[in-house]
Amino acid sequence: MLAISTTFDVVERTSKDNNKTLQRTSNNTRCLNLGSYNYLGFAAADEYCTTRVIESLKKYSASTCSVRVDGGTTKLHNELEELPARFVGKPAAILFGMCYVTNSAIIPCLIGKEIIQHLKHSCPPHLYATSMSPPGVQHVISAIKVILGEDGSNRGAQKLARIRENSNFFRSELKKMGFEVLGDNDSPVMPIMLYNPAKIPAFSRECLRQKQSACSPYPSLFAPTGFVLPICHGTYKILIVQVAVVTVVFPVTPLLARARICISASHTREDLNKALDVISRVGDLVGIKYSMQNHQRLLELVMISWSRNQPLVAP
Repeated sequence: MLAISTTFDVVERTSKDNNKTLQRTSNNTRCLNLGSYNYLGFAAADEYCTTRVIESLKKYSASTCSVRVDGGTTKLHNELEELPARFVGKPAAILFGMCYVTNSAIIPCLIGKEIIQHLKHSCPPHLYATSMSPPGVQHVISAIKVILGEDGSNRGAQKLARIRENSNFFRSELKKMGFEVLGDNDSPVMPIMLYNPAKIPAFSRECLRQKQSACSPYPSLFAPTGFVLPICHGTYKILIVQVAVVTVVFPVTPLLARARICISASHTREDLNKALDVISRVGDLVGIKYSMQNHQRLLELVMISWSRNQPLVAP
């Protein structure tokens, strides 16, 4: 689900036949969105993008209702193919509306300008699939222009800096908690290894069910030297925002189950701390802090080695 904000409402469902059929309820749960690919925050209302999307909707309608090689190519599609090529310094680019088609049918080929021209006239997505909607194309065009600084502001650079800062902060905190996190630094996509497929529903459901505590921060890897007494004013406060995550398993990934966390430039530091609190407690509950076990064992070995090397002291 591509959400348009840092939070969204999840509609609760119920079943009377062991999940053979599901019925919607009137209950909604407000969740912090950690499963959307809205990395730079352009999916929400934007001062530069939104007005241009509305104009394209009025001019081109919501859909072309045609394939690219017939009547599905507009001026916007051609412009969008020029922008990323210019952004990365390549001679040409080709546009697809689905990442699976790109990954399975295009990337394995040796891409060049001649091959791109050939694909535009022969590949199945251009021959049979409806082209991207003009408003969607205009939205992407506007977002790229913001990143390039062609909107007359420095918001693109700010968004890039913010997504890098958010990603590195969240990744480092997850590792401190003891989670096994894949990927490189600066990447906003953070797979948390679950390994056992049975932990997939447990992790995702508990993240949805847990609520972030306003009193106690998420625990660090090593215990503090003294006692910590969280203090709340009045009653024990529970925040309404919960966490929605995406979990994946084979055949999407090779055999090993994982939760895929997606960080956005729209997330605030408060949002990230709330998510870390919930994920940490769910990690303890489900038992997926695999790196913490290694760190604790290493600490025990260090302490044993240190004690053996200490000289005996007479009482």
